[in-house]
This record gives sequence, structure tokens and C-alpha cells, in this order.
Amino acid sequence: MRPRGRGAGGRVRRTAGSVADGARRAPRWRDYPGLVAARGGGDERRVVHRRRVGRAGASQRSPSVQGVARRMGEDLTLAELAMAAQLIHVVRHAHAGERSAWTHDDDLRPLSDRGCIQAERLATTLSATPPLVIYSSPSLRCIATVLPLAHAQRLPLSTLGVLYEGGSATAMLERLAKERSPVVVVCTHGDVLADLLELIAASGVQLAATRAEKGSTWTIEVDDGRITAARYAPPP
Repeated sequence: MRPRGRGAGGRVRRTAGSVADGARRAPRWRDYPGLVAARGGGDERRVVHRRRVGRAGASQRSPSVQGVARRMGEDLTLAELAMAAQLIHVVRHAHAGERSAWTHDDDLRPLSDRGCIQAERLATTLSATPPLVIYSSPSLRCIATVLPLAHAQRLPLSTLGVLYEGGSATAMLERLAKERSPVVVVCTHGDVLADLLELIAASGVQLAATRAEKGSTWTIEVDDGRITAARYAPPP
């Protein structure tokens, strides 16, 4: 049975390689209809999916900074957004079963049923502060975590090597500092997030929590290269 992509209503269906299905073959890129990987410059690779178009046939435009602020609700006001040069939502990939139970290449370990639900819910919660750019670690479990968000926002999804397992938070922030977008979403791994929390604490920013469960999000505000605030959102 071949895995299927998005189902009716835009829901993400579990693929045949899912951890919950037991020991099956590792998923491959061609198992995801409409999704291919195209190499970009440096360590960047863009994940290209079929994009929806508006009535006039043009791709939907990204929201403005003011539009972002108006849709952020109680989390951040327009005035607060104006003071924050950049918001970065750092997501740990959703639940993907146990590493020890997966016998294939770990980069191809897919989300579990629970992880697919988390990914769908993340697409809703992160759309409250609509990103203009979405990046992911090259690992499939990270890509699958933010792919529903990319579909919902009609944005391309690119992978970055600095988000890969074993990477450093410093390298991640240096790369993201090159972005002109006021709102960025990245999906990475637990060790990179742990490094980020140490970096935040060392910068003097007070942390109300130091957790980073699978599917959780740390939102950081960066101004002129400095982390000025950080807040935690548990898995949805």
C-alpha cells in the first residue's frame, strides 16, 4: 500500500512508513505526491510543493508586518512587534516514535500518528503569527512537522544544514540573521534547542521554563543580533 499525502480538508494522513505501522520500508521522497527536493545554494535545499493560486492565477502574497501583528491576538501587540526586529519560532520536531524502534536511516524516520496530529495543530497555532519564511532540518520528521504550516500559508519550505541534529544554536542564529523577514519558523532537533536555551540563559534573558518537548515551540525576539525575549509554548 502506497502512502498517501494530504486528505480531505487538508489533513495530513499517516504515511505507510509511519512508526505506528510497525517495521516497514523507509519512506522515500517519491512517496509524497507533489513534493520534491531541489538543491539551493550552500547548505540550503528547497522543498517544493504544489502551491495554490488565487482567482487571478497569481500566488497568494505573504502578509505584511502590520497584518501579522493584527492576527497575533494577545501574544504580541502591534507596538511590541514594531520593537522586535525579528520573531523566530523554533519548533522541535513532532513525535516520531522511538529512535531504537526504527531500523532504517534515521533521517527518514517519519512522524507517528501522534506526531501527525501535533503537526496539524502546529499549523493552526503558528498561523496566528504568520511566518514569511519556513526552514527545516533535512530530517524527514522535521520537514513533516512544518509541512502542514507551509501548505496553510502557501509558502515554500526550505531545509538548512545548520538546523540538522548536532548543529549549534549560534550557527543557526547567524544564518537566520541574514533573513529580512520579521517572522521566521524553523524546525530542528532537541540538541539544537538545548543549545539555544543555554545561549539564551547566558545572554541574561530570564527563562520561565527550560523544557523542549517534541512538538513544542520556543519563540525568541531578536533585535540587532541580540536575543531580547523568549517564551515557551508546549506541544499543541
